Amino acid sequence: MDKTIQEGYSPKYVAEQVLAAVLRNSKEVMVAPFVPRLAGFIRYMAPSLYFFIMERRAKKLAKGE
Repeated sequence: MDKTIQEGYSPKYVAEQVLAAVLRNSKEVMVAPFVPRLAGFIRYMAPSLYFFIMERRAKKLAKGE
């Protein structure tokens, strides 16, 4: 199991969030910390900005920064 999975939400918490979304008749549910949720919002509202940011991030990670 990798670090991301080990530090993730418990299955119980995710199930509660999904159930709450179903009861609210939500079409989508995003169970994630703030930064990934913000990224999803930016991708929805400004796709070009999102892909620009992701491209820069990928280049930095490739360089090992």
